[in-house]
Formats: sequence, structure tokens, C-alpha cells
Amino acid sequence: MTLKELVEKNNWEGIESILIKSYPDLKKKTSYFHNVYIELTKMNPIHCNLILYIRKINSKNEDDEIAVSGIEEPHELGNTYNISGINWRKWLDMEIHPETIKSFNESEIIAHSLYEMTFLGFSENEIKINIEKTIN
Repeated sequence: MTLKELVEKNNWEGIESILIKSYPDLKKKTSYFHNVYIELTKMNPIHCNLILYIRKINSKNEDDEIAVSGIEEPHELGNTYNISGINWRKWLDMEIHPETIKSFNESEIIAHSLYEMTFLGFSENEIKINIEKTIN
């Protein structure tokens, strides 16, 4: 199952509630996430070799932290990649790792993916600008 397939079969309300629960500091920005979600529903995926892998990381806080990353075949979970700057069409083509499907429901997978996709900005142009600022 790909991220695009999940986006197509889930509604915004379920995703929004997970975003607010998981990232309460971003409650005032849910409209930005909603705009990205709508944009994703209209996009066609382009090929990506990475597999979407989401996992909980035990932290010293009472809540586990969530890590969203990409992995390549073979499934060596030690080789994960930061995917926050990847083209959104490639995100949509990523297969969901079986462990992710076991650990999270579909709305959670989309919500955590949206958070990671927008970590550097709420548009691909804004992300590109922020990456260029980091490099220079």
C-alpha cells in the first residue's frame, strides 16, 4: 500500500484529530495541513525507491516520539534517511513498511507523514527555499 492510496481512502477529519492529539502545539496551523492534504489528493505520484517507515522512539518524556523516515531495500532498519525535503509526489509513491502498518492506523500514518512533509514548509517552494538557506 502506498501513501497515495491511504490519502485517497481517508477523510481529513480523522487525520486532523490525530495531528492535534500528536502535535498539540500545531493546533492553530491545522488549516495549513489541510491545504497540503487537499493538494496531495490532486497530485499524481512519481516513482520513489524509498519505503515509508514510521516508528515510535522511547523517550524520557511520558509520550513516545515519532520518527518518520525512508528506507531502501533490503529492509535494513539501521539505514534510514531523512525524507522531509523529498518531493511530495515521491512521498505519495512510497510503499508503507509492514511494521508501520502494524503499529499505526491509516489516519496516524497520514498525519505523521504530513507533519514530516511540512517540517521545512507548507509548500514545496518554501521547502526548497529553506533547504537552500541551510546549504548556503
